[in-house]
Amino acid sequence: MVKSLAVLCCTTVLACATANAQSRPAAKGPVPQQPPAARASVPVRPVGATRSDEPTAASPGDSGNQAVVEVKSGVPERRLPVMNAELQAQMDGVLEKWSKSSEQITRLEGIVTRIIYDLTFETESQARGDFAYEKPDKGRIDITPEAITEKLIAEREQLVEKAISEKKPPRVRCRKDGKPFQLVTCQREQWWCDGTRIFSLDLEKKQAMVSQIPVEMQGGNIMDSPLPFLFGMPPERAKRRFEMGFHEGRFDAKAPVVRLVIYPNLPQDGQNWHHADVMLDMKTMLPVAVQMYDPAETRITVYRFSDLQINETLFQKLIFRSGFTPSLRDYNLVNVNPENGGAAAPEVAGGPAAPRVVPDLKGVPFKNAVSALEELGLKRNKDPQLSQVSLLEGSPATAKEQVYTVESQSPQAGSPILPGTKVTLKLFTDPSRTKTADKKGDTATR
Repeated sequence: MVKSLAVLCCTTVLACATANAQSRPAAKGPVPQQPPAARASVPVRPVGATRSDEPTAASPGDSGNQAVVEVKSGVPERRLPVMNAELQAQMDGVLEKWSKSSEQITRLEGIVTRIIYDLTFETESQARGDFAYEKPDKGRIDITPEAITEKLIAEREQLVEKAISEKKPPRVRCRKDGKPFQLVTCQREQWWCDGTRIFSLDLEKKQAMVSQIPVEMQGGNIMDSPLPFLFGMPPERAKRRFEMGFHEGRFDAKAPVVRLVIYPNLPQDGQNWHHADVMLDMKTMLPVAVQMYDPAETRITVYRFSDLQINETLFQKLIFRSGFTPSLRDYNLVNVNPENGGAAAPEVAGGPAAPRVVPDLKGVPFKNAVSALEELGLKRNKDPQLSQVSLLEGSPATAKEQVYTVESQSPQAGSPILPGTKVTLKLFTDPSRTKTADKKGDTATR
């Protein structure tokens, strides 16, 4: 969703993770044997063009969420009560604020917790991880399963018993017999997007699925990927693509969180999810949680977002170690959709690692920037003739937090790292102090 209800590559990345989580059986856990019919799922591509499926309004005067949509998947034309004029105006205000706030986000990182409930087999998997996004279409998410311990199982049972004694709804989802859902193990997952490709890494099998993003969906158009609920898209576009309403048909302007109920209007969305609940923080205009139901409404995937950092100058170390393109050394590479752009990756075992590229270091403290480059094999040496990393004085900083951060770099971000590559970083200087640079040009005061 940035540039509008766009996607983190993380939403692209989360979209892929959602589709993958819904179709992939849990790994190494006490999973009940499922019959073949129950295991079947709709095949989902990570991304796909949507322009030909855009809904059209019945007439110029029709509201966007009353559009007549030809949905091949058989989704009804309307699934929410029609909002009165007051509620519609309030919804328009929320969407407008959400969209404008999202436009200001260039970087976003945080913690994501994912819970998947299988209502058919009454099982639950829990996972947690880090995610990061960079405008317009780069991102990464690393999800690690939570350990299933005897202590965790006992705590869940105690919560249910306490709720029963207090005659309150339990805080954990329960089976028909009143016991908590059975905990099962999921796989560790990594999803990356470098703007042109999406990488799905199976860390245990050492296999990388590489999907080329169609050219028409790269950049700002990546908001059309399957999970567009991290940011807000332009209101009219959102109302064409989705049928949206407030939870229980109510809106409290003073509430810190607003809960939206969203149904898909487009067939490619309807193949991936039936409807979604979005809890939106009205202060940050970012979601607190997203709850998505699969098309059969037999599986619920919940994402909870926390520790969100917006437009920070320093990303997590994991991002600067490798940028948004994973190292695929020793991985078996499989090209998922060669029709969308040729050979994104060779379909052979032991293929060459993805090329290393210079990361975007603008705004990064110089020590972290140097460490990131050294992790990529570029060494800083006291002898300027041998050093592959050089630091030069740049413009005086206009704010304290800018001092000794990277003002500019050469070569630019995304340039391949080849034998002989040298990177020069120009740093914002401290206007209150006099810097001295050695005759070779490398800043000497640090």
